[in-house]
Amino acid sequence: MILELDSLIEYHGPNTYSNSQGILVSLTTEEEDIIHQTMGEVAGPNSSFSNCPIDSEDMVLSEALVSIASYFVAKERKIPFQYRLLSSESDGLTLFIETNFPEATAEATRHVIDILNRIFMGEELIVDDWKKSYSYFVRTHGVGMNTRLIASKAEDLNIPHYQIHRELVQYGYGKNRRLMWGSIPEHTSVLAVDTTVYKSTLEKILRDMGFEVPISYRAGTIDEAIDYAERIGYPVVIKPLKETFGTKTYANLENEEELKRAFGECCRTENQVLIQNWIPGNLYRVVLVGDSVFAIKNKPPRVTGDGEHTIDELVAIENSRPSRGKYEETALSSISTGLDYEMTLAKQGFSSGTIPPEGEVIDLASVATMNAGGTAEDVTERFHPFNAFLSKRIARALRVSLLEIHIIAETISEPISEGRGVVVALSPQLEVRNYHYPFRGKQADVEELILRNLNPNSDELRIPIASISGSHGKTIVATLLNHLLRMSGKQTGLACSTGVRIAGNKITSETGANHEGHKMVLGDPGVEFAILEQSALDSVSSGLAYRDVDTAIVLNSYESREDYPVLQERMTDGRRLLSRRVRSSGRLIINTQIPEFDEIISETQGEIVIISREPDHPLFDTIQKENHLIATVMGKMLVLIDQGKVLPLINYLDAPLTFEGIAHFNIENLLAAAAAAYTNGAELGEIKNALLTFNNSPEQLPGAMNLFQVQDRYLFVDLATKPSNIGIASRFVSRYKRRMDLGDVYGLLRLPSGLSTQAIRTVLNGISRHYKKAIVYDIEYPETVFDCGECFDVAATLEEGMEELRKSLSKEDLVLVTTNEPHGAIDLIRKIRENGGF
Repeated sequence: MILELDSLIEYHGPNTYSNSQGILVSLTTEEEDIIHQTMGEVAGPNSSFSNCPIDSEDMVLSEALVSIASYFVAKERKIPFQYRLLSSESDGLTLFIETNFPEATAEATRHVIDILNRIFMGEELIVDDWKKSYSYFVRTHGVGMNTRLIASKAEDLNIPHYQIHRELVQYGYGKNRRLMWGSIPEHTSVLAVDTTVYKSTLEKILRDMGFEVPISYRAGTIDEAIDYAERIGYPVVIKPLKETFGTKTYANLENEEELKRAFGECCRTENQVLIQNWIPGNLYRVVLVGDSVFAIKNKPPRVTGDGEHTIDELVAIENSRPSRGKYEETALSSISTGLDYEMTLAKQGFSSGTIPPEGEVIDLASVATMNAGGTAEDVTERFHPFNAFLSKRIARALRVSLLEIHIIAETISEPISEGRGVVVALSPQLEVRNYHYPFRGKQADVEELILRNLNPNSDELRIPIASISGSHGKTIVATLLNHLLRMSGKQTGLACSTGVRIAGNKITSETGANHEGHKMVLGDPGVEFAILEQSALDSVSSGLAYRDVDTAIVLNSYESREDYPVLQERMTDGRRLLSRRVRSSGRLIINTQIPEFDEIISETQGEIVIISREPDHPLFDTIQKENHLIATVMGKMLVLIDQGKVLPLINYLDAPLTFEGIAHFNIENLLAAAAAAYTNGAELGEIKNALLTFNNSPEQLPGAMNLFQVQDRYLFVDLATKPSNIGIASRFVSRYKRRMDLGDVYGLLRLPSGLSTQAIRTVLNGISRHYKKAIVYDIEYPETVFDCGECFDVAATLEEGMEELRKSLSKEDLVLVTTNEPHGAIDLIRKIRENGGF
């Protein structure tokens, strides 16, 4: 293998590399200089790159990789994806590719790397090989043009969007989120789709409404087709039973011989066809998107003679234009040269080999649809108001807000009623490219109309989002804020370390403080306010699951730069990213004790709200002058200071979360939640009540210093995902023991994953004074534990450690259990209690 894909990470939201979605690609190679050579130099005489659909021979590897992958995803011969080359050495490179479709682009990148390896190892790809590779990718991972164009417009309009699978995209969040498959919005019923697809049903509905429709008969054999054509009278039209908008449609068939030829072609893949009377006139497409109506006039594909080239040659020249290609891949469809082409030319006295005189215009198809290679002109300004009324009447009958109506008439400047126009087809979806590239007239911004119509009451399809980051207390603040906002009547979605809750109902106990949990909340149509615990490390490794936030809360930072320099740097990067994504109308709630305070607030464009236990903090004067909110402590009273006015809340000793002041670290957490609730519209009385009633019970807040009494022993269970969590919890239980005059302190400790031996020593040496005995379980380097003091021992599992520790416990002793799975620890303690205790 010449190129080795070391890693490929998908980012479905802002990240440390870009404010957009994208993928991070890292490649290595053992071949010297392949990274910096052009593809032509690497491949040598191999002509594969000259056969590539884009000109890549003179591109270096990074540009070729992005260009070809872009072509596979978006069928563009230029590079539609922006990319940044992060590193480029002789043995490898790393780059970040911005794209609205990370999943499809990741698959395209893997596909292209495989193709490049085949070429570098000597295989020669001809044009057909490239076409087959592209076709395979489109079948398995392709994204249609409708989806690409609408998602691109959503990006321009700052509307959040997320590709769920292939053409299915979520636009917006929570109660305002809407789904679309291509250009079909979620509120379009299956009944409406089926009604418009099956022509016989549609014609009955339209005829009952008073519209002129073609005379139609369903034919399964050529004899039936001939019989029906004679009943109707030539010329006739033959088309598939299901609506295909021009594909396999043959119009203006003037005799039995033409009908037989068309029937043979049409029935190759169809069991039945429709025979209709041919209606002379122009083909108009009337489009309704919500209350907006506009009209397009279609023209059949045409070429103009130059006196030198045959018609076939003129068509080939036209089809070679970059704007023409396969349906759904380019602005215009390629002009077909099949039976309809042949018969259309014959009616004009030409054949494909004719050299037409200069200036003579030749029609190339019997139908004027875009699928047949036709072109378009916007004629909305000439559209008669009564025709707009009639069009809306059809949409109301089908109960759709998005509809395309095909009408044949001499003109739409006059009412199409009373025989002046015929409705020949309907579609509850739009081929957006047909309106994106009108060749005459103004260009309607169809994509924006579609997006605005998804939810007229919400321009950006958003809901308020609060995101909480910090070393200690994220879960507490997230859960408390959820409690506060639910008391004020909001339907919330909560994703935190202890699970996901929607409107107070537990969806899962698995951690929701990650991409999956956040998507679960943001994709739920019952959520009107999202509360998301955001790990700073996860935001660095996976990016954010949301575009931006209304409230960002940065609580604290207990990991020292000296002890954990890499960890601290990554956490700071994550908090800076969160700060950058605060909306200009939002706010950043931040603890003054954050060492990177100035660095983080410099990144935000929102209002700054500061929290501190120091009522005389030097920043307060500055913040008050700028009319910002302050959350602090005066004596033992939690207060908010809003534009200089002091708003008392409660005595923090009365808050269950502080354990009568012993858990002083929770004072800042209470302030943060109160400030977030206040700035999001909660009343002071609701905030006070919530602070006084919210506690750390296992049901309400699993893993947040849950206290259990088993006989006369006391056990705390705490979720510990960072080194500082262990130190904070150890100091707390030591203070609790002294305040409550209890016995000895024991520990059953699980350290955060991934710690080095030095980091393990740092943690354990810092807490050894608090314990008579502590068992460290599920540890990667057990031998390191024994270097940290006689009080430490090791166990393979939580259960084994508990079994060992219970032998040492005496009356009124206290045990701290730290874990990354609080539900498991809680269940174990309850089982011990149910079985008679220690």
